[in-house]
Amino acid sequence: MNIIKANSYKDITDNNYLIIFSTYHCPACKVLIKTLNDMNIVIPIYSINIEDNPEMVSTFMIMSVPTGIFFNHNRPMSEIVGSVSPEEIRKCLGESAI
Repeated sequence: MNIIKANSYKDITDNNYLIIFSTYHCPACKVLIKTLNDMNIVIPIYSINIEDNPEMVSTFMIMSVPTGIFFNHNRPMSEIVGSVSPEEIRKCLGESAI
Protein backbone atom coordinates (compact mmCIF):
# COMPACT_ATOMS: atom_id res chain seq x y z
CA MET A 1 0.00 0.00 0.00
CA ASN A 2 1.33 3.40 -0.91
CA ILE A 3 0.70 6.26 1.43
CA ILE A 4 -0.69 9.27 -0.38
CA LYS A 5 0.61 12.70 0.53
CA ALA A 6 -2.23 15.17 0.95
CA ASN A 7 -1.84 18.91 1.15
CA SER A 8 -5.16 19.47 2.86
CA TYR A 9 -8.30 17.72 4.00
CA LYS A 10 -9.99 18.96 0.81
CA ASP A 11 -7.69 16.71 -1.25
CA ILE A 12 -9.35 13.61 0.22
CA THR A 13 -12.33 12.30 -1.71
CA ASP A 14 -12.75 8.80 -0.25
CA ASN A 15 -15.44 7.82 2.29
CA ASN A 16 -13.29 5.51 4.44
CA TYR A 17 -9.63 6.34 5.00
CA LEU A 18 -6.83 6.82 7.48
CA ILE A 19 -4.97 10.10 7.90
CA ILE A 20 -1.52 10.01 9.46
CA PHE A 21 -0.39 13.34 10.87
CA SER A 22 3.40 13.50 11.00
CA THR A 23 6.49 15.67 10.52
CA TYR A 24 9.45 15.28 8.21
CA HIS A 25 11.98 14.55 10.97
CA CYS A 26 9.94 12.36 13.34
CA PRO A 27 11.53 8.91 13.85
CA ALA A 28 8.31 7.42 15.31
CA CYS A 29 6.40 8.70 12.25
CA LYS A 30 8.76 6.84 9.94
CA VAL A 31 8.31 3.63 11.95
CA LEU A 32 4.51 3.92 11.85
CA ILE A 33 4.51 4.60 8.10
CA LYS A 34 6.76 1.57 7.51
CA THR A 35 4.43 -0.58 9.63
CA LEU A 36 1.42 0.63 7.65
CA ASN A 37 3.20 -0.04 4.34
CA ASP A 38 3.97 -3.60 5.48
CA MET A 39 0.33 -4.31 6.36
CA ASN A 40 -2.34 -5.30 3.86
CA ILE A 41 -4.65 -2.33 4.45
CA VAL A 42 -7.33 -1.92 1.80
CA ILE A 43 -8.48 1.63 2.62
CA PRO A 44 -6.54 4.67 1.40
CA ILE A 45 -3.93 6.09 3.78
CA TYR A 46 -3.08 9.77 3.60
CA SER A 47 -0.06 11.43 5.16
CA ILE A 48 -0.33 15.05 6.20
CA ASN A 49 2.67 16.99 7.46
CA ILE A 50 1.59 19.14 10.39
CA GLU A 51 4.34 21.67 9.71
CA ASP A 52 2.76 22.41 6.31
CA ASN A 53 -0.85 22.24 7.56
CA PRO A 54 -1.22 24.07 10.89
CA GLU A 55 -4.95 24.60 10.30
CA MET A 56 -5.51 20.84 10.34
CA VAL A 57 -3.61 20.54 13.63
CA SER A 58 -6.16 22.77 15.31
CA THR A 59 -9.14 21.30 13.43
CA PHE A 60 -8.35 17.76 14.60
CA MET A 61 -6.68 18.78 17.89
CA ILE A 62 -3.42 16.98 17.12
CA MET A 63 -1.29 16.99 20.27
CA SER A 64 1.58 14.71 19.21
CA VAL A 65 2.92 12.88 16.19
CA PRO A 66 2.43 10.47 14.74
CA THR A 67 -1.33 10.53 15.12
CA GLY A 68 -3.60 8.49 12.90
CA ILE A 69 -7.33 9.11 12.59
CA PHE A 70 -9.61 6.58 10.92
CA PHE A 71 -12.58 8.09 9.09
CA ASN A 72 -15.71 6.14 8.22
CA HIS A 73 -18.08 7.99 5.88
CA ASN A 74 -15.95 11.10 6.43
CA ARG A 75 -16.46 11.07 10.22
CA PRO A 76 -13.58 10.46 12.65
CA MET A 77 -14.15 7.07 14.29
CA SER A 78 -10.94 6.07 16.08
CA GLU A 79 -7.40 7.24 16.68
CA ILE A 80 -3.89 5.89 17.14
CA VAL A 81 -1.06 7.89 18.68
CA GLY A 82 2.60 7.00 18.47
CA SER A 83 4.39 4.16 16.78
CA VAL A 84 1.90 1.38 17.50
CA SER A 85 1.87 -2.32 16.73
CA PRO A 86 0.01 -3.87 13.79
CA GLU A 87 -2.47 -5.33 16.31
CA GLU A 88 -3.32 -1.87 17.63
CA ILE A 89 -3.72 -0.60 14.06
CA ARG A 90 -6.12 -3.47 13.31
CA LYS A 91 -8.17 -2.59 16.41
CA CYS A 92 -8.36 1.05 15.29
CA LEU A 93 -9.37 0.27 11.72
CA GLY A 94 -11.51 -2.79 12.26
CA GLU A 95 -11.38 -5.90 10.14
CA SER A 96 -13.12 -4.32 7.14
CA ALA A 97 -10.08 -2.11 6.44
CA ILE A 98 -7.46 -4.85 6.65
